[in-house]
Amino acid sequence: MRYSVLSRFQGTLLGANIGYGIGSGVISLSGPRLEVRPRPGENEYWVASGKSLIQKGGFDASSWFEAVASVSQRSEGIEATAILESDRLMAVLPILLFYHEQLEFLRTTLYQISDLLSIPLAERDGLLALGYAIAASLTERLNRHSLIGETIAYLQESPSPLVIQLAIVETLLAEGVSLERVREQLTRTEGTATLPFALGFYCFLSTLEDFRLSISRATRTGSQSGVTTVITGMLSGAYNSIPGIPWTWQQGPLPTDKSFHLGDRLLATWSGVYDAHHQPEEAIHFRAVAAPNVIRPWPL
Repeated sequence: MRYSVLSRFQGTLLGANIGYGIGSGVISLSGPRLEVRPRPGENEYWVASGKSLIQKGGFDASSWFEAVASVSQRSEGIEATAILESDRLMAVLPILLFYHEQLEFLRTTLYQISDLLSIPLAERDGLLALGYAIAASLTERLNRHSLIGETIAYLQESPSPLVIQLAIVETLLAEGVSLERVREQLTRTEGTATLPFALGFYCFLSTLEDFRLSISRATRTGSQSGVTTVITGMLSGAYNSIPGIPWTWQQGPLPTDKSFHLGDRLLATWSGVYDAHHQPEEAIHFRAVAAPNVIRPWPL
C-alpha cells in the first residue's frame, strides 16, 4: 500500500479545504505559502456532514440534512437547498469517503442527497464521477489511462453531458494538449454545470503526482474555476495523500488539525473498530489496535 487509508482520508479533506479556500478567494495562491486575504472564512459544511456520519454510524438522511441545514441557516441565513455548488461539494465529501468501498450504496445515497438538496441531474452525475475517482485512489486501483473509461461506465449511460465531456478529456489527455486547448474544446459542448467536473479530472490526471501544479492549473480554468479548484483538490488530495501536499501549505491558514481529527474519527467509524462517538477527538489519532496480549504498556 502506497499510503494508508487514514492519510488518504486526511489528504482528501485537506485538499478540498485548500481548493475551497483558493477558489473562494479566502486564500491567496502566491509564492511558496498560502496567504489569508482580508476577511478570512472557513467552510463548515464538511464538518457538520462528517459529524453526522460519526454520530449515526453512517448516513441517516434526516440527521444529515438537519446538520447541513443548520450550517446554512447559521452562517448564511438560507435554506439548505439554496447553498452554492462548492458548499454542496464540501457537504457531500465525507459521504464519498465513508462509502468508497460500497459504490452501489454510494450511488443510492447520492440519489437521496440530490433529492434532499434539489441537485440537478448533471451535477448529481458529477458527484458520482467524483465519488468513483476518489474510491479508486482510496482502494489503490487508480490507473491514469483507464480511470475516465471506468468512470463513464459507472455513470451507466447517463444522458448527462458529463459523459461526452469526460470522453473528450480522455482523448485530449492521450494527445497531451494544453489546458487552453482543453478549455476551448469543452466550452463547445452543452452543459456548463458539468464543466468543472470535466476540467477537474483534466487538471488532476494531467499532473497526477503534483498536487501544487494541479491546483494551480485549476485556478486558470475560467469562470467556474472556484468549483473546479475544489474538485481538483479532492481528487489530488485523495491520490497524493498528506505526504503529497506541500508542507508549507499544510502550515498555512488552513483547518489542518480539524481535517486530521475529522479524518481520524471518520475512519474509526468507517472501520467499525471502536465507537468514535464516545472517544475524545484528540485521542483518536493515538489509538492502536492489535491481537490480544500484543500491545504492552510503555515502561515509565
